[in-house]
Amino acid sequence: AIRSFPGELAEMDDEARRRLRKVYQTVGLLELHLERLRTGKEWRDRADSAALLAELQEVRAIPLLAAVLRDPYEDASTVKHAALRALTRLRADGTADALIAALGESGEQSAPRLAELLAQLGEPSLRPCIQALQDERAGVRSWAAQVLGHLGHPDAVEPLRDCLDDRAHQVRLSATEALGRLGDPRAVLPLVRLMLRDPIAQVRAEAARALGALQAPEAEEALISALDDPDHWTRLRAIEALELLAPKAPDLLVGALSDEREEVRRAAGIALARLGVVHAWIDTLGHADRSKTLVARERLSLYGRRSSVSLLGRQLRAHTDFRVRARLAEVLGEVADSAAASDVAAALSDAQWPVRAAA
Repeated sequence: AIRSFPGELAEMDDEARRRLRKVYQTVGLLELHLERLRTGKEWRDRADSAALLAELQEVRAIPLLAAVLRDPYEDASTVKHAALRALTRLRADGTADALIAALGESGEQSAPRLAELLAQLGEPSLRPCIQALQDERAGVRSWAAQVLGHLGHPDAVEPLRDCLDDRAHQVRLSATEALGRLGDPRAVLPLVRLMLRDPIAQVRAEAARALGALQAPEAEEALISALDDPDHWTRLRAIEALELLAPKAPDLLVGALSDEREEVRRAAGIALARLGVVHAWIDTLGHADRSKTLVARERLSLYGRRSSVSLLGRQLRAHTDFRVRARLAEVLGEVADSAAASDVAAALSDAQWPVRAAA
């Protein structure tokens, strides 16, 4: 009776498993397996007890299983593996509460696994995680917020909004990420305030990213303001968010081509290209209005120096208007980037002499 047979238990129906659990409880075998999981000397005994307790839906095993996961001396391929499998089998009432309680005692290695299990439980984790947002431990509040983001339930929006004022920045960060996942418009204005006012750069950057995920037009003005944020990651995330919003005046991103950080400049160039702005500048090179062509040429030169010459080189080879090709050759000459050398060299064989002359 002391030996467990988790394989056979897994094949039982729910009613048979409930009857067996009652027998185990009556004769004290549940307590025996809990103790064996806690103190057993043989790894096989501990692993068998972990599997049996899970099949019998014994939630008291959860803190013990969590302790196994965070034990640096426990064998990863046997007992830890069995403990993790056991945790994935638990679906009884109280499982979510027990997992959250275990989160409070967990370390960096086991906490992500416990949070993942909470998310896999689905709706039974919703209320316990919302309640956990009030836990006195910042780590528990942070993990609960992340789980709520993965659960995707609209009831989590208001509690997560309240977390944007949490005193711990890691909780604000997790709540921001979760609200971005949920995609609820009720989060837009609080996220805007967070992006513009939070003292922690990482939180401001995540708020910008979340606003991009929400694709809320009302956030456009704030995201443009974030292009002047002192933190370069926040500026980069603001550019990415504005690209998703497809603003009516995307030329506002031109200033970011002169950013002090290369990654921000490249992000601005990519956004301008994807939004069609760079192609519009290129087409303007063939315009009869000289003032317009001068502005387009100036911006393309800035784009080439600060972001990339690959698009300009491709258009030098492929654009149907020879006037555009000729002026692109001049722009690439001003940029003087060796990456475009082969494109300019190819233009020396262009069918139109103005293009050859410019190249």
